[in-house]
Amino acid sequence: MPSSVLFLHRQPICNGSLADDFVEGLRHIASIAENAHSRTFKQCAEAVHKSKSVEYKSAKHSDQWINTLQTYVFPVFGNLPVESITLGHVVRALEPIWVEKTETATRVRQRIESVLSYAITHGYRSGSNVAAWKGNLDSVLPKPRLVGVVWKANQPALSCSNVEKVWDKTTEGQSRWTIPSRLQT
Repeated sequence: MPSSVLFLHRQPICNGSLADDFVEGLRHIASIAENAHSRTFKQCAEAVHKSKSVEYKSAKHSDQWINTLQTYVFPVFGNLPVESITLGHVVRALEPIWVEKTETATRVRQRIESVLSYAITHGYRSGSNVAAWKGNLDSVLPKPRLVGVVWKANQPALSCSNVEKVWDKTTEGQSRWTIPSRLQT
């Protein structure tokens, strides 16, 4: 190919509008790639909820799964990219309910962990799962099984003289009580 033909092929790209269009096209492609790779926590949570919907025992359980995240997590970090979620964000979402609603808080933590695992698996997040309990949140939050537990002394034994009173109160309003003579197998 003569050198003048090569020059003609190169010339329009180096002149004004085509060069600008080319650069703009590259920027657009990079933008699409970046947006495709970046997902918010809320987007990932909705994707997990949808993909796991067949596992729920009922529509009520399905609703509870996403509703707890909407109530306790989305206001704190639902709109953040999953890549930028830190241990501090997770603690900020869980701390207000950890002592008062321990069972709910542990389920919310498990759901956050599930969403972040989904994000890691799909390449939206790198690194460790900041919602994992062992070796992570267990050093920041008290153990769920010990939260709200009030240690009391054992109840005193019932004296023989009170057995009849307690039995009468227990069986009040019932016409018949039966005690099986032997265990049926």
